[in-house]
Amino acid sequence: MFWILIFGLLGFSVTAAYRGINLLNWTIGMALVLVGFAVFTNVSMLAIVVLSLLFAVVAVPLNFKSLRRQWLSAPFLAVYRKMLPTLSDTEKVALEAGTVGWEGELFAGNPNWDIAGTILATAEQGRAGFCRWPGRRVVQNAQPLGKLTRTC
Repeated sequence: MFWILIFGLLGFSVTAAYRGINLLNWTIGMALVLVGFAVFTNVSMLAIVVLSLLFAVVAVPLNFKSLRRQWLSAPFLAVYRKMLPTLSDTEKVALEAGTVGWEGELFAGNPNWDIAGTILATAEQGRAGFCRWPGRRVVQNAQPLGKLTRTC
Protein backbone atom coordinates (compact mmCIF):
# COMPACT_ATOMS: atom_id res chain seq x y z
CA MET A 1 0.00 0.00 0.00
CA PHE A 2 2.97 2.29 0.61
CA TRP A 3 3.94 2.12 -3.06
CA ILE A 4 0.42 3.02 -4.09
CA LEU A 5 0.76 6.16 -1.97
CA ILE A 6 4.10 7.01 -3.61
CA PHE A 7 2.67 6.47 -7.12
CA GLY A 8 -0.43 8.45 -6.17
CA LEU A 9 1.68 11.43 -5.11
CA LEU A 10 3.86 11.12 -8.20
CA GLY A 11 0.81 10.78 -10.46
CA PHE A 12 -0.79 13.87 -8.95
CA SER A 13 2.45 15.84 -9.38
CA VAL A 14 2.82 14.86 -13.04
CA THR A 15 -0.84 15.65 -13.74
CA ALA A 16 -0.56 19.01 -11.98
CA ALA A 17 2.57 19.87 -13.96
CA TYR A 18 0.90 18.87 -17.22
CA ARG A 19 -2.18 20.97 -16.46
CA GLY A 20 -0.08 23.98 -15.37
CA ILE A 21 -1.45 24.15 -11.83
CA ASN A 22 0.22 26.86 -9.76
CA LEU A 23 2.44 26.01 -6.81
CA LEU A 24 -0.06 26.82 -4.06
CA ASN A 25 -2.74 24.61 -5.59
CA TRP A 26 -0.20 21.82 -6.09
CA THR A 27 0.73 22.07 -2.40
CA ILE A 28 -2.92 21.91 -1.32
CA GLY A 29 -3.60 18.97 -3.65
CA MET A 30 -0.60 17.01 -2.39
CA ALA A 31 -1.64 17.64 1.19
CA LEU A 32 -5.15 16.40 0.37
CA VAL A 33 -3.73 13.23 -1.22
CA LEU A 34 -1.68 12.59 1.91
CA VAL A 35 -4.69 13.20 4.17
CA GLY A 36 -6.88 11.01 1.94
CA PHE A 37 -4.43 8.13 2.19
CA ALA A 38 -4.16 8.58 5.97
CA VAL A 39 -7.94 8.51 6.40
CA PHE A 40 -9.17 6.04 3.78
CA THR A 41 -6.40 3.44 3.54
CA ASN A 42 -4.43 1.25 5.88
CA VAL A 43 -1.04 2.78 5.07
CA SER A 44 1.06 2.88 8.22
CA MET A 45 0.98 6.15 10.11
CA LEU A 46 4.77 6.15 10.23
CA ALA A 47 4.91 6.25 6.42
CA ILE A 48 2.30 9.03 6.30
CA VAL A 49 4.17 11.10 8.91
CA VAL A 50 7.56 10.62 7.22
CA LEU A 51 6.16 11.54 3.80
CA SER A 52 4.27 14.50 5.26
CA LEU A 53 7.44 15.83 6.90
CA LEU A 54 9.43 15.40 3.68
CA PHE A 55 6.65 17.11 1.78
CA ALA A 56 6.60 20.01 4.27
CA VAL A 57 10.38 20.42 4.04
CA VAL A 58 10.07 20.79 0.26
CA ALA A 59 6.74 22.63 -0.03
CA VAL A 60 7.15 25.32 2.63
CA PRO A 61 10.31 26.93 1.19
CA LEU A 62 8.91 26.66 -2.34
CA ASN A 63 5.72 28.52 -1.44
CA PHE A 64 7.52 31.53 0.05
CA LYS A 65 9.08 33.60 -2.71
CA SER A 66 11.87 35.06 -0.56
CA LEU A 67 12.94 31.64 0.73
CA ARG A 68 12.70 30.11 -2.76
CA ARG A 69 14.87 32.86 -4.25
CA GLN A 70 17.45 32.63 -1.47
CA TRP A 71 17.79 28.85 -1.19
CA LEU A 72 16.89 27.56 -4.64
CA SER A 73 16.92 30.17 -7.39
CA ALA A 74 20.07 32.11 -6.43
CA PRO A 75 22.39 29.07 -6.15
CA PHE A 76 20.95 27.53 -9.31
CA LEU A 77 21.34 30.79 -11.23
CA ALA A 78 24.93 31.20 -10.05
CA VAL A 79 25.85 27.74 -11.37
CA TYR A 80 23.89 28.30 -14.58
CA ARG A 81 25.63 31.62 -15.31
CA LYS A 82 29.02 29.91 -15.05
CA MET A 83 27.92 27.32 -17.63
CA LEU A 84 26.70 29.84 -20.20
CA PRO A 85 29.09 30.94 -22.93
CA THR A 86 29.73 34.64 -23.39
CA LEU A 87 27.77 36.42 -26.09
CA SER A 88 29.57 37.63 -29.17
CA ASP A 89 29.08 41.19 -30.41
CA THR A 90 26.87 39.96 -33.24
CA GLU A 91 24.63 38.04 -30.83
CA LYS A 92 24.35 41.06 -28.53
CA VAL A 93 23.31 43.30 -31.44
CA ALA A 94 20.75 40.74 -32.58
CA LEU A 95 19.27 40.40 -29.09
CA GLU A 96 19.17 44.15 -28.56
CA ALA A 97 17.37 44.66 -31.88
CA GLY A 98 14.46 42.68 -30.50
CA THR A 99 12.44 42.46 -33.70
CA VAL A 100 12.00 40.00 -36.52
CA GLY A 101 10.86 42.55 -39.08
CA TRP A 102 8.08 42.22 -41.55
CA GLU A 103 8.38 38.42 -41.69
CA GLY A 104 7.33 38.26 -38.05
CA GLU A 105 4.25 40.35 -38.79
CA LEU A 106 3.45 38.11 -41.76
CA PHE A 107 3.64 34.89 -39.74
CA ALA A 108 1.70 36.50 -36.90
CA GLY A 109 -1.12 37.08 -39.39
CA ASN A 110 -1.12 40.88 -39.24
CA PRO A 111 1.34 42.20 -41.85
CA ASN A 112 1.73 45.86 -42.70
CA TRP A 113 1.34 45.79 -46.48
CA ASP A 114 2.86 49.25 -46.93
CA ILE A 115 6.17 47.93 -45.61
CA ALA A 116 5.86 44.91 -47.93
CA GLY A 117 5.79 47.25 -50.93
CA THR A 118 8.99 48.90 -49.73
CA ILE A 119 10.66 45.52 -49.27
CA LEU A 120 9.64 44.41 -52.78
CA ALA A 121 10.92 47.64 -54.29
CA THR A 122 14.26 47.15 -52.54
CA ALA A 123 14.44 43.56 -53.80
CA GLU A 124 13.68 44.74 -57.35
CA GLN A 125 16.51 47.29 -57.12
CA GLY A 126 18.85 44.51 -56.01
CA ARG A 127 17.78 42.36 -58.97
CA ALA A 128 18.33 45.24 -61.36
CA GLY A 129 21.79 45.81 -59.88
CA PHE A 130 22.60 42.14 -60.39
CA CYS A 131 21.51 42.38 -64.05
CA ARG A 132 23.98 45.24 -64.55
CA TRP A 133 26.80 43.44 -62.74
CA PRO A 134 29.46 42.13 -65.17
CA GLY A 135 29.99 38.92 -63.18
CA ARG A 136 26.37 37.83 -63.53
CA ARG A 137 27.13 35.69 -66.57
CA VAL A 138 29.69 33.73 -64.57
CA VAL A 139 27.15 33.11 -61.81
CA GLN A 140 24.42 32.15 -64.28
CA ASN A 141 26.74 29.84 -66.22
CA ALA A 142 27.86 28.16 -62.99
CA GLN A 143 24.30 26.99 -62.29
CA PRO A 144 23.51 23.35 -63.14
CA LEU A 145 21.92 22.95 -66.57
CA GLY A 146 18.71 21.57 -65.09
CA LYS A 147 18.22 24.70 -62.97
CA LEU A 148 19.32 27.32 -65.46
CA THR A 149 17.15 30.35 -65.01
CA ARG A 150 17.37 33.73 -66.60
CA THR A 151 16.60 36.53 -64.18
CA CYS A 152 17.60 39.36 -66.52
